[in-house]
Amino acid sequence: MTILTERSYSGAESVEAKVESFSIDDEEMKMDFGGALFTANGKSSAGSAKGDLKVSSLSFTSKGEEAATGSLGESTGQFDFQESAHLTGDMNLGAFNVTFPDEGGTAKVALDSGTVSVNMAGGGPDKKLMLGDMTVTFPSAKVAAPDFAMDMSNFMIDVDSAENAGKLEGSATYSIGSLESPQLAEQTGGADLSIAFPMSVSVRYGGMSTEATVKLGEDMEKLQAAQATSKPLEQLDIDPAVLDSMVNNLFDALAPGTTLGMAVGLGGSDPGANVFADLVIDLKGAKKLPEMKTVREVVNALELNTSRAAFEHPMLSPMLAQMQMMGIGKRTGGGAISASAQLVKGKLNVDGKPFPLPIMQMIDPQLDQPIMWDPIVEMIKAGIQANAAGQ
Repeated sequence: MTILTERSYSGAESVEAKVESFSIDDEEMKMDFGGALFTANGKSSAGSAKGDLKVSSLSFTSKGEEAATGSLGESTGQFDFQESAHLTGDMNLGAFNVTFPDEGGTAKVALDSGTVSVNMAGGGPDKKLMLGDMTVTFPSAKVAAPDFAMDMSNFMIDVDSAENAGKLEGSATYSIGSLESPQLAEQTGGADLSIAFPMSVSVRYGGMSTEATVKLGEDMEKLQAAQATSKPLEQLDIDPAVLDSMVNNLFDALAPGTTLGMAVGLGGSDPGANVFADLVIDLKGAKKLPEMKTVREVVNALELNTSRAAFEHPMLSPMLAQMQMMGIGKRTGGGAISASAQLVKGKLNVDGKPFPLPIMQMIDPQLDQPIMWDPIVEMIKAGIQANAAGQ
């Protein structure tokens, strides 16, 4: 990277940071990159920059039995960054295409030119976390293979995060405006799968310790420093104390009061025509997970809540019929079925009434077995090491 600073007689200043174009051609991959250029608007200082970014196109071809080819078009945008303070900006992304071998031929994934919007600010201890919102949108996404095809419109990823009383909360939502797929239609028993209304999947969290999350991030930086050596797993110079710290901070981040949730929704122009399923898991009590000695303690500490509403659609008919046979759900306007359930201390209530779970009765004698946390911790450490080595 080269950085060029120019100052005119009038005192005006311009700063350019440039990554030169380059090509790679080795036994694993061939890649051509046109370079990148950031032009600052006005004066810049250490830890801050505001200006225009241009990233030239990139193309690649992997080599070997499963060779793939792909390209990413030119991207341009404007960003304003100040360390531990804020990051805002918008960027137009170039189109992305990749082709790879598939049974009976080749498969292709194509994303039209999209956009990225970022609005984040420093948060947490010493403002070390960047919290806020980031949205990535693609007007069209297509998958084409010999035995499968799918066409989606308005594919969007929206990620947000915030801090509340020393706890982190946020969500990641993946949504599309419409979907068409003949193969999915066959698998679901429908003559045609053409959904012209929004679909979304949202994963959210809350109650996570901000302090422990910051420490976990610092541990990740140390791990990345070891990873940069590109050595095999057995040669990675990872301090065992870092691994111990990562596991401890992970369990501390998932402190009592942590909430994990997922929602799946289909919605149309008619407010009554929607499909919705929502699942929330709360970690109750005062003990951290490693302090729980038996499976029963973990089961009793987890509280699960779910709700569901559905409208008549060929894809959903089997599920709706099964719900009615089991006595689950209530009919609402427009032919919809709604139901709610809570799992508290291993006991299930559906629509406010006890709903026996045979599996819980079967495993009840096993719930008082002690949890062997030491092997679990070692498995987590092994997974961290393998990930660091790219295995």
